[in-house]
Order: sequence, then C-alpha cells, then structure tokens
Amino acid sequence: MKSLNFKITPILMLILMSIATPIAFNSWSVLINNFVFERA
Repeated sequence: MKSLNFKITPILMLILMSIATPIAFNSWSVLINNFVFERA
C-alpha cells in the first residue's frame, strides 16, 4: 500500500495544480485589472 500511495501522490498533485492554476491566474488578473482601472 505504501508504494501504491507513493506512486499516486505525484499524479494527484499534478491534477490539483492543473485545476488550481487557471483559477489562481484568473483571480490574479481580475485583481490586477481592478487596480489598474481604479488608478486610471
């Protein structure tokens, strides 16, 4: 079970990162756009 868990964990990390990356980038771009429009 330990070897199976060790092999599955990096795949789960890649899946979580691939799901979280677009969400983080979209929220970051929205925040940047809000600050830019407020300054201008």
